[in-house]
Amino acid sequence: MDYLGDLVFVFDFILKCRYQGYFDDGHLVMDPKSIFKHFLAQGYWKTHLFSIIPWDLIALTTTMSSSNYNPLQTWSLLRLSKCVRFVEIPTIMNQVENSVLKMRIHVPKNLLRVLKLMAAILTTAHWLGGAFFIIANVYSKELGYETNWLRSQQETR
Repeated sequence: MDYLGDLVFVFDFILKCRYQGYFDDGHLVMDPKSIFKHFLAQGYWKTHLFSIIPWDLIALTTTMSSSNYNPLQTWSLLRLSKCVRFVEIPTIMNQVENSVLKMRIHVPKNLLRVLKLMAAILTTAHWLGGAFFIIANVYSKELGYETNWLRSQQETR
């Protein structure tokens, strides 16, 4: 299932560098060569390319065995390279706001600010919760504890 998402990223990369037109001096540019040059000039191609490289599969071909770390956790951390694409969020949000304004839909600016703030808070809380989970698992093994509150809750399920 994870690799289906990778295929979506590859498909998105191909679509953006071939078919995502742009406006130049008020004229819509749809020439594939011009679109590709514009895509390269924007600089987002680096994050797109970095996010579609299968780092986890590359790591599986090398030895990653360590007594302190769970190989599955390390493998899942390598999948975080997909999050590099969060760099594009401000640009996407600006495009959405401009599209809404062009459609003459009135959305209060304070509502947009609150929604952006809530999305940032929820994303940050999610990432910090995951980081805390990983740190607790790693350090409980290093300190010599056979079980911790994380494992005891997992065993009761």
